[in-house]
Amino acid sequence: ESGQKQVSDIRQMANQGYDGILVNTWDSEAVNPAIDEATEQGVPVFTANVDATTENVTMYVAFSNRAAAETAAEQTIAELEEEKPDQDSYQILDVMGAPAQQITQQRDEPFVEKISNTDGFEIADKVPGEFTRDAAQQATSEWINANGAPDAIYSANLSMGLGVLTALKNAGLAAKRGEDDHVVLVQLDAGPQVIEGINDGYIDAAIDQPNYFYGPIALKYMRKYVEGDGEDEIPEVGTTITADDLTIEPAQHKGVELWSEPVWAPAEIVEKDGHVQFQTNSVTVTEENADEPYLWGNIWG
Repeated sequence: ESGQKQVSDIRQMANQGYDGILVNTWDSEAVNPAIDEATEQGVPVFTANVDATTENVTMYVAFSNRAAAETAAEQTIAELEEEKPDQDSYQILDVMGAPAQQITQQRDEPFVEKISNTDGFEIADKVPGEFTRDAAQQATSEWINANGAPDAIYSANLSMGLGVLTALKNAGLAAKRGEDDHVVLVQLDAGPQVIEGINDGYIDAAIDQPNYFYGPIALKYMRKYVEGDGEDEIPEVGTTITADDLTIEPAQHKGVELWSEPVWAPAEIVEKDGHVQFQTNSVTVTEENADEPYLWGNIWG
């Protein structure tokens, strides 16, 4: 229903002659015809956080799931070598999302590829966590009961990472960083409870999104587009945008200063589904920076 409402909202805004439309899409396929129609009516449509797959999107702003998954693999390798330096080989359990979803491949394949192509590192198994805490907890518990604890576990989103940690705690296998039998835990997304897990020594790292920058960046370019030279205001594919090129002014919201650190930068301008993506950087959260006020998990924690 929300997807249908979004489609009708876009059509209504285009018919009313809005200068531009910013969408966090509910369904990246279903929304395409409405975006195509708006573009034909001369209304630019920008997407943020979740994209549409039509080439008529003017610009999409978000980090890269694929790049984050590869970063997570690099972090897992580094954490294992630091935590367990005497081992010759390492077994990693991969807790992936819902197999049918595109985001599952994006957040899983680069991780598996990087691990599999690194000597001494092996994916012990893949279990479906369905992007939920309960499913990840159950799948991890069942795997550990049958096989024992792996050297590391990768979780492809926030909820699954918390489910994995609960499974380890329930099995009496949750040792802290630096302790014998510590299972290295690396995941995507750093919400408040994940940050707590990092500070407590159970979670080693989370690759996070500078998500609260997506909307302001998209709106900044929409304004340039509308008030300036249209398409010419959109950065070219192949270029890099740094914090020197783009300023998002800090502001107070509910007693918290937002946008004070440009953690989105640098951003690569890439092509996706025939349109431009402003691909922000990701943030690797470890015990070193887990308390920083620029992390969304601390802002909304």
